[in-house]
Amino acid sequence: RVVLAGSSVASAAQLGAAAAMLNVNTGVTARAQSRVSEPLRELDALLAQLCAFVPVDLMPGESDPANFALPQQPLHHCMLPAAAEYAGSTYRAVTNPYAFRVEKRLFLGVSGQTIDDLCKYTRAP
Repeated sequence: RVVLAGSSVASAAQLGAAAAMLNVNTGVTARAQSRVSEPLRELDALLAQLCAFVPVDLMPGESDPANFALPQQPLHHCMLPAAAEYAGSTYRAVTNPYAFRVEKRLFLGVSGQTIDDLCKYTRAP
């Protein structure tokens, strides 16, 4: 089983560069739209290849196209159509945080925002 724990689509810097290309008057430029949609296409292709062989759980993260507040809802299946063909068998879009079992062990996964926030406001010894 593979669990992808957030920020699978693009880095915050990549999305920031695409957002900077947006023009309020003319809307989304073709170049900006391509910068946002290309990482989704690449992730979809990767997930489809993985799901052909192993179960995959995809958790959204900080830079993914999901709601920002925790708990984040799963990525919508229309964003990843090739992977969605494996839904119900080897592909699962899951929430963030996400609890799951492997054999008799229970795991709780988060994509890191809570840990990042904790590090921002505490001092390391």
